[in-house]
Amino acid sequence: MEQQACDVPGPHFKLHAPGDSFSFVHPMNGTEYTLTVQALEPQTMEQELPGSEQWLYPMHLTAMCYTVFPEQGKDISIYDCAESDKPIKIARNTEPFAPEAQNGMVYFGTVVCETDDAEKELHTIYSSLHFEPVTDDVEWCVIFHLKQFEEESFLLI
Repeated sequence: MEQQACDVPGPHFKLHAPGDSFSFVHPMNGTEYTLTVQALEPQTMEQELPGSEQWLYPMHLTAMCYTVFPEQGKDISIYDCAESDKPIKIARNTEPFAPEAQNGMVYFGTVVCETDDAEKELHTIYSSLHFEPVTDDVEWCVIFHLKQFEEESFLLI
C-alpha cells in the first residue's frame, strides 16, 4: 500500500508586480521558501472553447511567472483562492433534440519570463477565469502536499 499525500492549506498572499516576493515556511521540515515574481500580467483567452455555441465562458485571467528558492519540489503548489466564474448557458431557438458536434481548443497566452539566475527554475500559474478583466491583485494560496508517515514496506505472508 502507498500513502497518498494530504493537501494542507498554507498562507495566502498577494503580489503586485515583478520583483515582489513572499516568504513562507514548510510546516513539516521548517524550510523557509521565498517566492519571487518574474512576470505578472492580465490575459484573455482568445480561442473558442468546446460548446461555445451553447455556453458563454469566462475568458479573463492573470498569469504569474515566478521562482522559488530553494526549489520547491512536488510537495508545494500555488493556487488562486477565488473560484472561476461559472459558464452561462446561451438560450437557443433550435430543435432541442437536433444532433450536434463540438470541437475546440483552450489556449492560454504566452508569458515571457526571464531571470538572471540560471539556477532557479521558472514556474507559471494562472488565476481563476472571470468574465470581466481582473483589475485587483489576485489572492494566491500555498498548498502543501504532505504525507503523515514515513514510507515503509511490510512483508506479507
